[in-house]
Amino acid sequence: METQPTPKPSKGLTRIGSLIVLVAIAITADVSWLLHEHTITLLTENLRERLLSIAITEAANIDAESLHALQVEQDWKKPEWASVVTRLKKAKDGNPL
Repeated sequence: METQPTPKPSKGLTRIGSLIVLVAIAITADVSWLLHEHTITLLTENLRERLLSIAITEAANIDAESLHALQVEQDWKKPEWASVVTRLKKAKDGNPL
């Protein structure tokens, strides 16, 4: 029994196949990039909203007179500084991001 030689694919079909693979890779890369950017945008917006909520809550709880007493760099020695910093540190520690 004679075996017939396997026909070689034409160069045109090989080029079309390669082109299809390259287009598929490009589409996959583009979609991945778009999803990545969208995810970053969503996470950033979520973080911004959470930080704003924490800041608004803490701003209502900090004594305005304590802040008024802190006007220059040397005011860090005042007891108001310790009070404000302690309050902000508790807010930070109590709200894990």
